[in-house]
Amino acid sequence: MSYATLQEEEHYEHEAGACSELQNCLFEARLSVADKAAPDRANINRALALGLFVVVKEFPQYCKATDAFAGTFTAFVCAYPSREAAEEKVAKLCGPYDADYDVSFGIIAP
Repeated sequence: MSYATLQEEEHYEHEAGACSELQNCLFEARLSVADKAAPDRANINRALALGLFVVVKEFPQYCKATDAFAGTFTAFVCAYPSREAAEEKVAKLCGPYDADYDVSFGIIAP
């Protein structure tokens, strides 16, 4: 993980020492969700800049140590020039995941 400044890194190190080990694990899990989502977020932003409708898959991420909710991961699936085409894709994708309540599909409009 990279920090913007040395001051920010020192702040997080100080905060890490002020919490319990499990709180630190959850904090790191939340940061890792944001780090893992960065490439997908870049793809989503690129498609939105082109005026496309983006189909995304959203699912929760949990801390491995505490099993607590750490955030929602939004993954880029595909992009379409029209909302209708994107809605058709979402309808097709929702079928196999009906039993999995943690996974959802959506559309981000430009």
